[in-house]
Amino acid sequence: MNNQITLKQARMNVGYEIQEAAKKLGVSTRTLLRWETDSGPMNLIEFHRAGQLYGIKGDHIFIGKAVDCPAAGNVLAKAIRKAASVEAGQVTISTEALLSELKSLGVDVSEAERFLDSLDEKKDAPTITSSEGADY
Repeated sequence: MNNQITLKQARMNVGYEIQEAAKKLGVSTRTLLRWETDSGPMNLIEFHRAGQLYGIKGDHIFIGKAVDCPAAGNVLAKAIRKAASVEAGQVTISTEALLSELKSLGVDVSEAERFLDSLDEKKDAPTITSSEGADY
């Protein structure tokens, strides 16, 4: 179905803050954040309650990972535009700003953060050049 939106988009359309919606749904903020990232694990009753609260039919809410929702297809483009800066014709994108923007849009960036951490560890690791420590 083309006209489906994510759970987060449904909440935002009615103007609820995450804490307010979680309280009305009788769940923790953390649980609602998890559902907004991936609504697949929600049971039918929870899904129905969320739809009622947000005033939207269940078949208009995308079930699954928010990043897979066709309506969320421009999430990466939006985040890049916000994280990018142009100076002297050069485009620079801060990884920290990009990850922050993606997080604010409900994207799970934990895998990207782990990858960046591994790069930092490699960068900080000592290196030995061919002339160091060699007995010739």
